[in-house]
Amino acid sequence: MAAPQPVIRETAGAAELAQARALRRRVFVDEQGIPAELDDDGHDDGSIHVLAWLDGAVIGTARLTPHADGSAHLSRVAVLPAHRGGGLGARLVRALEALGRRARVRSIYLFPHHYLEGFYAGLGYHVTAGGEVVGGHRLIRMEKQLGE
Repeated sequence: MAAPQPVIRETAGAAELAQARALRRRVFVDEQGIPAELDDDGHDDGSIHVLAWLDGAVIGTARLTPHADGSAHLSRVAVLPAHRGGGLGARLVRALEALGRRARVRSIYLFPHHYLEGFYAGLGYHVTAGGEVVGGHRLIRMEKQLGE
């Protein structure tokens, strides 16, 4: 019998957004040592969020912040350590890309850790700038044009 697969869907309401924030705190603040004020940037309310659920528990999240010019900022991709390496992060990104297309987003940019360049390149993103250090972490800028 196959193992159960995570279900990914857009957040529904304040309680689920709070679950996304709690998971981000565990991954970014507690695990990676990123200052909490960098995660709590004030953009959650104007963003599209997805959650990954497995057996009733939230195991991953990500967010997309659309802008009036047709671009969107992909950020806050977080997966609990026990669920990394199995493609969940890619599924979260693809889910947000699909939601972005519905919101008429034409391009997505992000600022991942430099060591994630290969992961995002595999999803069609390319480096447009690099080397900025934020909260003690070296970030690069990547971008992807969304097809119709």
